[in-house]
Order: sequence, then structure tokens, then C-alpha cells
Amino acid sequence: MNTHPQHPSKNSVGRHPDRPARVLARSSEEPSDTQAGGFSSVLRSYPIVLGITVLTVLLLVTVAALILCSSSDPTPWIMPVSAAILGISSLIGGITAGKLNPARPMAASLICGGLATVLLILISLFFQGKGDFLSWSLRIGAMPLHLLGGVLTRPKAKAPTHTAGK
Repeated sequence: MNTHPQHPSKNSVGRHPDRPARVLARSSEEPSDTQAGGFSSVLRSYPIVLGITVLTVLLLVTVAALILCSSSDPTPWIMPVSAAILGISSLIGGITAGKLNPARPMAASLICGGLATVLLILISLFFQGKGDFLSWSLRIGAMPLHLLGGVLTRPKAKAPTHTAGK
């Protein structure tokens, strides 16, 4: 026979009959894409990335124009300087995308780099029409430089600490 009295509340948690059981509400919803640092989060941060990239381009073009206009013949320098400006601004855009999306910096910089590349191609088709291989490779080169910016901003792995000798 059971000598212990039965408690009327069989739903109590643990051995505290004066505390009612709490049912933990489980949400059937997964974390949203925005909370998880997904695609929509990257798209929401893209105007900021694009703005910083464009401001970088404008600043570098202004500095380059001031420097090149002081030379006797700036024509041979136009293509290398424009490639350097595109490279530096793409790298800064990738770093910005990585910093704004710390959960997935490489994915964010790759998405932003892809969008920047598409934007460059569309603008060049609208204003220039056809282009040679070098100009197309420069436009497509924005994406790997954005990705490099994301690689530079990803969190560094902590070195293991050894406590055996302490």
C-alpha cells in the first residue's frame, strides 16, 4: 500500500504542489530570415552599402581627377586609375556589407557584390553599349573584391588556451 497521500494537482512541476505547472509555449515558427541574418537582412542593408560605395567612388574620382589634371597627359592613366578606384570602392563595399551583417559577412558581401556587378553592367549597357573584354572583366571583378571584403570582416577563430601548465 501506498502510505504517501496523493496530491490533487498531478500537473505540478517537481515536488512543489503549491506551484502550478508552467507549460512552455513552443513556437512553431522558425526565426525569421531577418533575425537570422538572411537574404532579406542583406537586402535591407544594401542601400547603406551602396551609398558608402558610391561615396567612396566619388571621393576617389575627385582626388584622382585633381591629381591627373595636373599632369601633362592624363589619358594613359584613365584606365588604370579607374580600375584602382573600382577595386578600392568594391573592397570597402564588401567590408561594409560584412560589418552590417556580422552573422554572415561573406554571404552578405557576396550578395552585395553580385548586386553591384549587375548594377554596373546595366549602367554600362545604358550609357556605353558594347565594351571590350577589359571593361567587362573590370565590372565583373567587383564581385570577388566585395567577397574579399567579407572575408576580411568575418570573425576570427579564438586560439585554444592551454591550462595544463597552470
